[in-house]
Amino acid sequence: RPEQCKSIAFPALGAGGLGYLVPDVADGTIQAINKFKKSGRKTSLSSISLVMFDPSHIAPFNKSLKSGPSASNSGGSSGVLVVGSVTVTVEKGDATKKKVDAIVSNILPDLDMGSAAMSKNVAAAAGSNVQSELNNLKASRTVNPGEVCSTTAGNLPSKKIIHAVLTKASSVASARKFVQDTVIKCLMEANKLGMTSLAMPALGAGGLGFPVAECAEGTLSGIYEFVEQNSGKNSLKSVVLLMFDDAHLPPFQAAVKQRRSWSTPGVAPSASFDNSDDGAGASAPEDELSGNAAAEEMERVKQDRRKRVRGRQADGFDEQEVYFKLIGPSQQAVQAVTSQINKIIKDTLKTVRVTDSNIQLLSDQDDRTIKKLAEANGVLTSYAGDDTIILCGHKLYVSTIETEILKSGETNRLKIESKGTEQLLDAQRKATAKAKAERDEMAKDKNVLKLPDHWTAAGKKNFVLHDLAASDSEYQHAVQLFKVTCNTPVTKVQRVENPKLYRIFKAKEKSLGEEPCSAVTRTLELFHGSQDDALTQIYIQGWDKNYAGANAVYYGRGNYFARDAQFSMNYAKQKPGTNTRRMILASVLIRDIRVGTNDQKAPPQRSADPLDGRVSATVNDINNPTIYVTYEESQSYPAYVLTING
Repeated sequence: RPEQCKSIAFPALGAGGLGYLVPDVADGTIQAINKFKKSGRKTSLSSISLVMFDPSHIAPFNKSLKSGPSASNSGGSSGVLVVGSVTVTVEKGDATKKKVDAIVSNILPDLDMGSAAMSKNVAAAAGSNVQSELNNLKASRTVNPGEVCSTTAGNLPSKKIIHAVLTKASSVASARKFVQDTVIKCLMEANKLGMTSLAMPALGAGGLGFPVAECAEGTLSGIYEFVEQNSGKNSLKSVVLLMFDDAHLPPFQAAVKQRRSWSTPGVAPSASFDNSDDGAGASAPEDELSGNAAAEEMERVKQDRRKRVRGRQADGFDEQEVYFKLIGPSQQAVQAVTSQINKIIKDTLKTVRVTDSNIQLLSDQDDRTIKKLAEANGVLTSYAGDDTIILCGHKLYVSTIETEILKSGETNRLKIESKGTEQLLDAQRKATAKAKAERDEMAKDKNVLKLPDHWTAAGKKNFVLHDLAASDSEYQHAVQLFKVTCNTPVTKVQRVENPKLYRIFKAKEKSLGEEPCSAVTRTLELFHGSQDDALTQIYIQGWDKNYAGANAVYYGRGNYFARDAQFSMNYAKQKPGTNTRRMILASVLIRDIRVGTNDQKAPPQRSADPLDGRVSATVNDINNPTIYVTYEESQSYPAYVLTING
């Protein structure tokens, strides 16, 4: 405008080196031009040209010009999807402020709204009446994981709250299925209540730590299945997938974008791999790579792959329709066979988004192998970014190809990192075996790992839970630590005398002291609260990381300890039939630390060199940690058990 230009030419902005999907670029460009045109602004422009350097970009732009970017289920916003009579949108927001008929809130099986982050937030905004309704419900019936129940919404702008009871999943596949089934039940409850609009969070993606992409797929699959099953008898018109966390938006938007190109609910479209040999793959380097050199090589391979994949980005699978003509003695017989066919398709068809950073390292040869395997088994394939491949077909063949993709990517990563990776892994295995042998030997040697003199005679032979007198200095010390943050009365302190766990703990303490590290190993006294039966297992058998994160995994998937007793009180559950609860005061070995994330299964490496080892724990705050997460059972000892009233 300042230069009084009469014409302007635009390329396909972002579709080159940035790798944006061309249909989205086309829709965004046309939408912006139309918005400018309708604004009524004074302008000297009389001509706008869209100039495509790449001929493959012309068709998507012509399609967008012809149909308009707002055409239902094509292009447009990545956060809007129409499923039958239901409009699904993905938004960022707070459910407690959303003006809809009903909201979905996750809750743990105890129906205590203070146990999970979202339900706690909802409880604070809705008022105490909602929890009272749940308490009455709990007294009348049991609500199991995966089931839902509803209450009024209290002070919220909505009419109802649908509470989805969540729990941990044993695998990624079971997490997606759990989310899908739970979403269907939420929608059925909303429909039963006559609701027309519903806001739903990313169920399972918070404290339970389900992969967000799996939550997105499970949520959308649930919506599709619900709409199919309730066609013509559904009161719902709008479902808002409301993301409280910014990080949850992209996976849900990507899942919606992919579904918009599908022609039939539950059936994925098709695209093929490019067979052209247009770049070098992730072959093993001639020289050993380490440190920055390995990182640079990985980045080079990823850039090469982005260039190859860019031309293969698919707007969706090709539509493939199969028609059955059924002739039978009666309408009932035909319907029975139709139902059986649909059931077979539903039970055998599987659509998976295989997302892994190592996919960026696949070579052209890997692509051809995967494509050949997919075609041989009738599996459809499509790219959805340089680190994601979508598979659709028979569930057995899809699982086989998914494994092949992940295996190929991991193999290439190991090749790039070092020619000597196997030797390095072998050395680490030998070191681990040696450390275990030394630890076992030390655990047997009572002269090296002498048990405390003040333990009882029985406790030096077998496990004993020894009651301490209130006048005992150990009793007073434990109570004093507890009362720093909590005034609830402590009625009993018991010393855990467990020779096996103690010797393993002292062996770990000794080995940490011998490892080269600038940080000093400290033994911290930290609290741990959990269900009462789980607590018993801990002081008899020790912590088990396989059960870690039953309540939350915000800072890592390990064993959680708190500096403040008040924090652990939130997780120390009352003993059934009593007014008491118990918690452990543990001795925990801590050296160097890092701030944790909810997807960590092990503490981070100290440096780029894997031989430097890992830090000892992850925490919530590097400067003032109050929560510690350890990843080795030998790193902590359950020293005392405190019994608390209330």
